[in-house]
Amino acid sequence: MLQENKYQHSLKVFFAYFLLSYIILYFVYKYFVPEIVCIDFFSYYPLYKNFDIKSTITPFNTRLLNPLIVFIFNKAGIYYNTNIAFKNPNIDQSIFFSALLISYLSVVFTSLVIYLTCNNHFKNKLFSFGVGLFYLLGGGTLVFCINPATDAFSILLLALIFKSYLEKSKWIYPLLFLAIFQREYIFIVMSLVAVLDIWFERKDINRYLSILFVSILCFCIYMGLRKTVFYTPNHEEQLQYNQYLSRLFSPEMNLAEYIRQGVFTQNILISYFLILIYKCVKKHSIAKKNMWIVLILILQINLICLIALLGNNIGRLFYMTTPIVLFYLAIEVYPLYNKYNSSAK
Repeated sequence: MLQENKYQHSLKVFFAYFLLSYIILYFVYKYFVPEIVCIDFFSYYPLYKNFDIKSTITPFNTRLLNPLIVFIFNKAGIYYNTNIAFKNPNIDQSIFFSALLISYLSVVFTSLVIYLTCNNHFKNKLFSFGVGLFYLLGGGTLVFCINPATDAFSILLLALIFKSYLEKSKWIYPLLFLAIFQREYIFIVMSLVAVLDIWFERKDINRYLSILFVSILCFCIYMGLRKTVFYTPNHEEQLQYNQYLSRLFSPEMNLAEYIRQGVFTQNILISYFLILIYKCVKKHSIAKKNMWIVLILILQINLICLIALLGNNIGRLFYMTTPIVLFYLAIEVYPLYNKYNSSAK
């Protein structure tokens, strides 16, 4: 009965997030034009339409979980037929709708996972709902996630993995395995989190080491598949290891655009640092380990973008770590929230 109540409660929270945001899906479907802000959609299109891996270039042909769901939804005939701004004779509108729908549902489910993660930790439903809502209406969520690409589903998968990591659930291992076929960046993120937990915690080391080992193993499997089964000559520059060092010292990018993409869409990250500054000024304690994880995640994604020639994608890629940053933000805010509630009473 308790389990049933948990599921019912989760369903109610999901519906609340859906009710607050479904109009975003309608607006994006009506007015979104992939040629302007999401050209990756056209690379994923063969997967969405026929699950045609052979006609899809690298690295898009390695990200299969999200496209498989889009393919199934489209074959099931789930479609809203209406006049929209995006018109392309080579693109089936129903597939475009399915891709948007899966991204939107991934965003809502991610909000739910963030809520459950926070509620399990803080035991406060209202506060946890607010944290999930922050993700739902976050700048990067609206810009990077509710579109016909695969970032929203990747963030959902990382949110589930991080939740399992915090709760010491063995579900983390099959979820990491699934990430081989969704987003390799997840392994880099989780490896870093595990290493810093080993460094700072100095306990439960075997569990952290096992997660580190599995993350590295999965990344190696991904790289092996990318170079063999999924190999295409596209984007080979990402794997030119002998060029990495020179790219660090001679970056090929528009610095102003790089900063804009990396900073201005990160309202959640900015909020985290503003809270840290406020607490330091007020001489409140902060979770230093979490701060270091966030700082090194920022350094990490900058290095990745520079050496792999990912251009101005830094903001979009870093936003995948939002479930982690948001949980750390919640840890900093919760004492202030409790203090405010106590004084209000």
